[in-house]
Amino acid sequence: MRDNSKHLVDSAFGQSRAFSLNDKLVNPEAVRYLSNVRQEALRTNVSKKKQYTKYKASLYDDEEEETSKVVVLNNNPPPSEVFADFRLRMDKWLEWFIDTKQIVNENSDVFQGYDGTTMDLLLLYLRRYLSGLPEQKGIVLHLLSILKEAPNIKEDSSLEIDEQWAISTVKKLKNKKIKSIDDIKINIQELNREIPVGFKQWYQYLQEHEPTHTAFTSTINARNIWILVQYMNQEWLKDMMKCKRPPQSIRLSNWLLYILYHLPVNLTAESVSSIRELGKKCRKVIEEDAVKAASEEAKIKIPALQINLPSEMANLGISSAPCDLNIVGLTLAVIASIYRQRDLVDWV
Repeated sequence: MRDNSKHLVDSAFGQSRAFSLNDKLVNPEAVRYLSNVRQEALRTNVSKKKQYTKYKASLYDDEEEETSKVVVLNNNPPPSEVFADFRLRMDKWLEWFIDTKQIVNENSDVFQGYDGTTMDLLLLYLRRYLSGLPEQKGIVLHLLSILKEAPNIKEDSSLEIDEQWAISTVKKLKNKKIKSIDDIKINIQELNREIPVGFKQWYQYLQEHEPTHTAFTSTINARNIWILVQYMNQEWLKDMMKCKRPPQSIRLSNWLLYILYHLPVNLTAESVSSIRELGKKCRKVIEEDAVKAASEEAKIKIPALQINLPSEMANLGISSAPCDLNIVGLTLAVIASIYRQRDLVDWV
């Protein structure tokens, strides 16, 4: 007859018996040792009981509560007046954003390609850049000798050439076979049509070009704009906050502004999730900044929009941003209001 006692849950050890404790062949010392192990395990478990924080259920229970970590880690909640003030200023920020978005999208010139005059100007500016370099040898000397053939034309004061464009152009021409001025023209045309691929190329593209409306009608499209949002989530927002290299941080800040200008208003569920994640990151930055300010620590260096607007916006006559506005606060305000993620600014 089968012994069913082997399948019962033991009251002392909390599991099915592997053998009978009452069996005369079982060493009593072994039973005593196992009982001591059980008692020690119970005492250890009780002494290490975790202190759970109070959790408030919300519509987004499936999302990690990143913002609560700030409070726990710093032992001081962010001052509530900071966030009340944030909500009061949102309307002014959003009014500026909506007005400037309309101007950029409706009044900006859309680049249709280089005509003869524009190309000659580019060659003139490229030659001037190369002539100003301290070391004129190798590719620099080679290009200068070819650019002597470029026509001397009157400069257009309304056109502004970014130095980063000249730097990146020379770098790329270094890997090309350049024998004539026509080769330089052809390569400049081709470089303008290249679409970046991957994190490194996109970062390089953003650093080498100022944001323009044209970029979002040619290089950046409805698909890869979300790649840029993803990169902002993953790394670039963090880089902006560190501000170790202010020019790069300002450039990323301006690109994020233009991304917000060109995002569609009606989004899919997946896109809402992506933009919400960016909003959560911005909220976390604002909370950390408020905590540091309250404890008299150094505040996070968020690039201000007031003095760092892209040159295209200045050429369009756009007024300066509100003095209290930075790209992180604006991004959170836009996501909370335009994309209906209001809970991100409901601090309690």
